[in-house]
Amino acid sequence: MSFACLTTWHHYEVQIELEHALRVAHQGDCDSDATEVANEIDGLGIPREGMIKGLEEYGAWEREDLEAKTDRELESIIVWLVGSDVREAINQATNEHPYYQ
Repeated sequence: MSFACLTTWHHYEVQIELEHALRVAHQGDCDSDATEVANEIDGLGIPREGMIKGLEEYGAWEREDLEAKTDRELESIIVWLVGSDVREAINQATNEHPYYQ
């Protein structure tokens, strides 16, 4: 049985499987896991400009750098952010450390 998490990211509804969220939110380098999950999901339904604008608001990326990324690379970052939010919600609900499994 799989569980889906429905959440919002910058005014867009995003649905992600719980297993995917947990797979991308852990200690260490999450890039390859986030890329794999983004490929498995095959699109978040967020327009390119929405992804760029939303990521730009974090202040961690320059607009020019975001514009140079492919849609899948942008989705990979968003998958990681959403997965981390899901992991944090689990942490708050269970009073457990978010990265210990």
